[in-house]
Amino acid sequence: MGSTPSGAVPGWTALALAVLALVLAACASPAALKPDRSTPIRAVTGATVETHPAVLSTARTSRTARVRSAGGPRAWVAPKGWTITGYGLAIDGLHRSYLVARPVDPGVAHLPVLVVLHGREMTPRDMAAASGFLGLVGPAVVVYPAGMARSWNAGYCCGAAHAMGVDDVAFLEKVVAAVVGGVPGASAPRVYLVGYSNGGRMAYRMACTDPGAFAAVAAVEAVPVAPCGHVPAVPVAVVASTGDPLLTVPAGGSPKYIAGRAEPTVSAVVSQWRSIDGCAPAGSQERLGAVTLSEWSRCSGAARVEFAEYAGGSHHWPGGGPGTPSAESVIWSFFSAVGSTRPPAAR
Repeated sequence: MGSTPSGAVPGWTALALAVLALVLAACASPAALKPDRSTPIRAVTGATVETHPAVLSTARTSRTARVRSAGGPRAWVAPKGWTITGYGLAIDGLHRSYLVARPVDPGVAHLPVLVVLHGREMTPRDMAAASGFLGLVGPAVVVYPAGMARSWNAGYCCGAAHAMGVDDVAFLEKVVAAVVGGVPGASAPRVYLVGYSNGGRMAYRMACTDPGAFAAVAAVEAVPVAPCGHVPAVPVAVVASTGDPLLTVPAGGSPKYIAGRAEPTVSAVVSQWRSIDGCAPAGSQERLGAVTLSEWSRCSGAARVEFAEYAGGSHHWPGGGPGTPSAESVIWSFFSAVGSTRPPAAR
């Protein structure tokens, strides 16, 4: 097999991106998608589809979309009482999109905002089905951004977004600003970020690049692929499975390699964030079924670090089971504990 020069886009990827660009261009005119502005594309209330002038090409209109989720095929249905709207955003000459889910009648004024980043080769709907946050969080605004060519530029690897040098940091910052400024009830001090796999790598990058944008961050089945310098303390939750073939969990385990570089172990990443957050060495530990929860809450300011280690499993979103909380339950409990005690820094 021939090699691909570093930074170049393989032929099949270039073809796929060209097709994607043509489809998006046909769906939204330049007048409809202006730089730094989000344009509503489609709203879904329960199982009812309301079509706007522009059409989101990556979203299906069927009542029940069968998806290939991180843990296998699941049906994703918009929960009753929720409105799901697709938005388009033009940035750096690229047409980007994201879904926003919110209760039709939230009943409260200040809603937490949860931004959920999908894994590589997944879509926002895949991620919504795999993670199950909409059936858990109660009144909230849940945002599912779409990575370029189903990938994120999280650092020195991987996928088309990295090969193209896509500025995903700027994209996610624009998404957060648009949601906080445009969605009724969205609370700026209560914006949380979670990512799975490639999306988890991106979550780490956001925590290091723009720590003031989020009250807390969680990464599932991922380790960072970008350096992290001296940053303010950020509450971080790390979720990983010991059976994940793509990661090494214990501190003394043999490292995995990606893009020619040795990845840090999951335990090393947890230790790194304990150091960044200025946490005391002693923490607490609790075993719930197949997951061991380790938490360090005596840290700088309102920061804390949590490590949810699932025994066994594989490279998929941990769904939990009898006596074992799911990853979304662990993460949402962590975010709820953080609350609004750490307002984002002035930006």
